[in-house]
Amino acid sequence: MLQARNLSFYRNSTAVISSLSFDITPGEIVAVLGPNGAGKTTLLHLLSGSEKPAQGEVLLNGTLLPNFHSSELACLRSVVSQKVHLSLPYTVLDIVLLGRQPHNRGRETEQDRAIARLALGNVQAAHLADRRYTELSGGEQQRVHVARALAQIAHNDSSVSRVLLLDEPTAHLDPGQSYRLMDLLRSLLSNTLGMMIVLHDVNLAARYADRIILLSHGRQAGIGTPREVLTPASVSALYGVETAVLHTPDGVPMIVPLQSFVAREEKGGETPSAALLRSGTESLQSDAEHYRPKAGSR
Repeated sequence: MLQARNLSFYRNSTAVISSLSFDITPGEIVAVLGPNGAGKTTLLHLLSGSEKPAQGEVLLNGTLLPNFHSSELACLRSVVSQKVHLSLPYTVLDIVLLGRQPHNRGRETEQDRAIARLALGNVQAAHLADRRYTELSGGEQQRVHVARALAQIAHNDSSVSRVLLLDEPTAHLDPGQSYRLMDLLRSLLSNTLGMMIVLHDVNLAARYADRIILLSHGRQAGIGTPREVLTPASVSALYGVETAVLHTPDGVPMIVPLQSFVAREEKGGETPSAALLRSGTESLQSDAEHYRPKAGSR
């Protein structure tokens, strides 16, 4: 579906992205993790076509991005930006209908309205259609923007692969809203829809991503499944914080920072934090044993 080949990008002669290559396939979420300034948002701009690489290329369904007409590309890939400021009193339905403009060129049809309402239904926000966007909570606003992005790439040909690019969609949400939004995004995947999501929350990426790209100073520091790339060494190198990796009862990696007591441990003895971590590890392992299927069971 979406292929990045040897991507590089410079700003003021400084490399922001360096020689990145990877694919995004339908039915998967690829998360991008990295510290501030690693180049995550720039990478999304390159993949969306809003920035042009200095070297390398991006292909969508086998076609180079520059070879698409802008409206044709907009119908195949959509972006949910990190910061969206809307102060005008638009209704939620009006916002979602903005996604249909590449299809109708400003001439809204009943089909567009039906698609917009279906997109709202897909994000569990149909009941918000007539509400003013400015009256919504942060979590509700994010769902509206996901609905707009879905309406934008809704296609008459159900066999056409499309991609959704999201830049820190959980940045201003509380933990409950964050997990509900990621649950929602996961439920929207299909054999013709894939996603790339930039995240700051390592544990959200561990739970919801099929693959993770670790980005450091614009370079790929790792790519693979959460279990493959989220090791204590890789996470510590990426963020400059000593970490341990535990596992939840269902096998999902869980990253725990340790740096607050590393220096004290060097003096010998177990600190309260270390004891708490050890206790938590033992508890998780006990839970895992409890929930692990017995031999011969299904």
